This record gives sequence, C-alpha cells and structure tokens, in this order.
Amino acid sequence: MKVNDKVVKLCKIINDIKAEDIVVCNTTRLKNVVDFHIICTATSTAHVRGIADFVEEKSKEDDELKDYFREGYEQSEWVVFDFDDVFLHIFTKDVRERYSLQKMLLDGANIYSYKHLLQHLKKQEDLKIKLEQKEQKKVKSKEKKVVNQQKNKKLKGEK
Repeated sequence: MKVNDKVVKLCKIINDIKAEDIVVCNTTRLKNVVDFHIICTATSTAHVRGIADFVEEKSKEDDELKDYFREGYEQSEWVVFDFDDVFLHIFTKDVRERYSLQKMLLDGANIYSYKHLLQHLKKQEDLKIKLEQKEQKKVKSKEKKVVNQQKNKKLKGEK
C-alpha cells in the first residue's frame, strides 16, 4: 500500500474531529487526476461544516497542506478539498449513499479503511525499526571484528 504523508495527516485530522467511516482510495494506478481520495461521513450538515473548518484550521498550520481548494461548504452536504494529489470528501450519510463515490472508485482503485491504514503504517514502522536494529547489529559486529583484528596484530607484533 503506497500512502503519502498528506493522506495520513488528513485522515488523522478528520478522525480527531469524529468523522465516521473514513476510507482511503488509492487511485494511482488509474492514472487519475489525483492519487488518493479520502472519503468520510459526518452526522449532520453542521458536522460537515465543523470537519471542514477543522481541516482548514489544521491545514494552515502545515506547509504541506496549506495550498488547497474547497468546494461545497455553503450547502454542507458534500464538501470536497483539493490538495493537489489528494481529494478529501466530507459527506452527510444520505448524500454519500446517493452518489456512491466509493463504489465508482472501486473499479481499479485500492480502498482501505482508516483502521487498516493505521495497521499498515504500524507494520511498516515496526519493520523499519527491525531493519535498523539488524543494521546496528551488523555495524557492531564489524566494529568488534576490527577491534579483535587490531588486538591480534598487537599481540603478534609483541612476540
């Protein structure tokens, strides 16, 4: 699963404000306009606006998220943010069901729940840590070998 930092940051932001049913659609292999669509559900139009406001507030704090375009805030049934290579869709439940964007993206897209995404990222991080530990062991082993070789040379030189 290829995921960029924007996707992770945006998912965390909307999860923090209690967006529901968060999914990530990886559309990179479709050679689409964007690489990722994040889709989430809000409990009401007020919640849609609250999520959108929170996304805007947090985006201003992060250089990677500062440049975006937003549409649909006035009606607040479906707000979409365009972060260049990531679209964030915030729906009310009935509008999400009506447009079935997730189903349209199913053909050729890889779709992951936010929970699955977090599990995958944790596995990647765990693997990275294990590889770093393995590399550290190799370095220590080489250092020990060099020290032992130097000791052996000194011993041979003294005799």
